Amino acid sequence: MFCRAYVKKDDGTDHVNDVLNDGELSGAWYVSFILSAFTLIDNPHVTVDSTIKDMEKNGWYERKDSLPGSVVVWEPVKYPEDEDSHKQIGFLIDRGPNENAVSHSFKTRSPKRHLIEPIDEKVAPEGRKITKIFWHPKLDD
Repeated sequence: MFCRAYVKKDDGTDHVNDVLNDGELSGAWYVSFILSAFTLIDNPHVTVDSTIKDMEKNGWYERKDSLPGSVVVWEPVKYPEDEDSHKQIGFLIDRGPNENAVSHSFKTRSPKRHLIEPIDEKVAPEGRKITKIFWHPKLDD
């Protein structure tokens, strides 16, 4: 469901690109689709930055501590097959000694539950550090 998003090239032709690269880059699409479905943002997005911009426009704010339901953004990393660095975005789903999150995995090309600081031997052997945590007042209810 979150593997493809086609965008028309800006080259004067009718060609389109799969900007999610067959699911490798689907994190923002996954998170923003869920938030949009629950009317917590206006639209789904294909980038983390545009998702954050829509979140802030719709009352999301940064906080220092995380709670289940928080939207978490991790530092950018460079994937082996790509020249660009990419941020990761997902949801914190539980707390405790083994805090877990769910985000879109570039390996499995699907949502995946993982430790809050995901480890990937190729791109982040020490784990990806959290750079932002977002909360929305509607989640207090």
